Amino acid sequence: GGAVRAYLLDNVFEDQGGDAIRITGANASCVIVGNSIYSPASDGIEITVALAQGAVIANNIFSLCGVYDINNSLGSNVAGIIRWNNFKESKVLEDYL
Repeated sequence: GGAVRAYLLDNVFEDQGGDAIRITGANASCVIVGNSIYSPASDGIEITVALAQGAVIANNIFSLCGVYDINNSLGSNVAGIIRWNNFKESKVLEDYL
């Protein structure tokens, strides 16, 4: 068997009761690209395991996340997580709408 990889591409997550996306399994890597995450009760994305081959988190939109937009709660393997071109809707814009 090969290494397990998680791919989450072009999804919409709205009003989740906990984390919108939570990576907990023994994945070798994960790719989270092009998602819209709106108003989860907890984190937009939470990674709770060390990923042997890292992660790519790119081109996602975060709005009104309950805690963190991206949370690496394990606190390790941070260098292996590439965060690029993610958009956080500003507080000013949220109040204006």
